[in-house]
Amino acid sequence: MVNPLAPLRRSRGFNPIWLVLLAVIGVSLLTGLSLLRYSAVDIGPRWGLRGASIIPALVYTAMGCLILARHPRHPIGLLLLGVGISSGLQGALEEYAIYGLLIDPGWLPGALFAAWLINWSWILVIGSITSLLPLLYPTGQLLSPRWRWVAVMNLVGLGLMGAGFGLTPGRFGSVLTIFENPYGLSAFGDHSAEVAIGIVGVGSLLYLVGGFLSVLSVLWRLRRAQGVQRQQLKWFVYAAAVAGLLVPVNFTDLPALHVLYLVCATMLPVAIGLAVLRYRLYDIDLIVNRTLVYGALTAILAGVYLGSVVLLESLLSTLTGERRSALVTVVSTLGIAALFTPLRRQVQAFIDRRFYRRKYDAARTLAGFSATARDDVDLHTLNERLLAVVTDTMQPAHVGLWVRRETGRLQEPSA
Repeated sequence: MVNPLAPLRRSRGFNPIWLVLLAVIGVSLLTGLSLLRYSAVDIGPRWGLRGASIIPALVYTAMGCLILARHPRHPIGLLLLGVGISSGLQGALEEYAIYGLLIDPGWLPGALFAAWLINWSWILVIGSITSLLPLLYPTGQLLSPRWRWVAVMNLVGLGLMGAGFGLTPGRFGSVLTIFENPYGLSAFGDHSAEVAIGIVGVGSLLYLVGGFLSVLSVLWRLRRAQGVQRQQLKWFVYAAAVAGLLVPVNFTDLPALHVLYLVCATMLPVAIGLAVLRYRLYDIDLIVNRTLVYGALTAILAGVYLGSVVLLESLLSTLTGERRSALVTVVSTLGIAALFTPLRRQVQAFIDRRFYRRKYDAARTLAGFSATARDDVDLHTLNERLLAVVTDTMQPAHVGLWVRRETGRLQEPSA
């Protein structure tokens, strides 16, 4: 098992990549201090939490540095490092623009330019994660030279989307929306906005097609991969699936759900770092199993709890006229506590049968052999059963069994 922090201990000199990490940490700390001091400033409507880019900046940069410390010039490490640096700069530029435009207008030079920059550059960061990273993971190379046109399609699409958003006239679209775009397209007069939106539309189409093909490349790799690379791809698919399923959560107005999505989204660079460094690769099977079990268990228990509360409240209202009572909550909670353990066993058994059939069959085979070994005393029968169990569970090309005699000599192998 490889320790992901081993490159830190083996380093005999100063590595420039750690300077990059320290710089991103310093920028993030300055951004955080600005947030603490000027968090009450009204910057108008915005999407997501203000300052949320600090966390991905630190996580992506740290994972990129760890990968590059062990595998210098690895494309995945460079890509993670680039995303981390870009996220950190976006957070810093946002606070710079807020101070220069709202808190002390005119004191900081280029504040409006900073606001313009962060209103379209986020597309390049998100696009790199969702389109370029799947194409290169985990080896840092494309599946074949024929996939280059997919990478070109993604790059062109992202470039057009960024240019379209940057040239759209009128107010900014995502950050500091109360200010006008100073670089908005005006060469087409009243049709300038339509032209900019058209550029965004063409770029979005190219990006969607390229992103879809990028996802297909991951699935194609997973289908063909074996051994270590298959486990690496499992880590990536698992983290990407969790983050993708929680994307709708980020469009709500609840800060707690934004934080939940942010934490889950940072699972992706952590999973990539662990997979590329080959640290505890085979733990992913257990993690996926537990996620399926406890995810299904949580959904079932939540449904049972809500159903029991509604049912008991309606029954109580019919009998006593009271619509709400603490007794309903207590009874429902006790019922959920009583159901937890047996329901978890049933869900675990169902998940094993449905998704882990080989493991389930192997467990049943071993359980049957344990019963035979406990009750049967005939050595020849036990030998045959043991060979059958090993053949069914491990499926080796050849099986041999040696039994030590009392004289210390070995019996001839059975096959």
